[in-house]
Amino acid sequence: MHYCGWYSRKQHINMTDHVTNRTFTLKINCDGEVEKERIVHNCSIYLDNNDKEVVCTEITKMNDSPKNNFDDFICLGRVKKFIKSAFVKVS
Repeated sequence: MHYCGWYSRKQHINMTDHVTNRTFTLKINCDGEVEKERIVHNCSIYLDNNDKEVVCTEITKMNDSPKNNFDDFICLGRVKKFIKSAFVKVS
């Protein structure tokens, strides 16, 4: 299956605010208990088809559009490998 990387500056700022404000997300652990997990990354780094690292704020299947309601998404093209979740300064 092929995936497409997307970048939204508005989404990146929103995610950065969650990190700097020490926001937590809820997740269910392997015992079925709800745990709080601090959000520490504001983007994901992927390799594109040219083996260049790209900063993505959302990933979709190749022919799908982003699910979030930000109006400034830029399609970064096909991505082939997840590298890491990261905290990258918004430019």
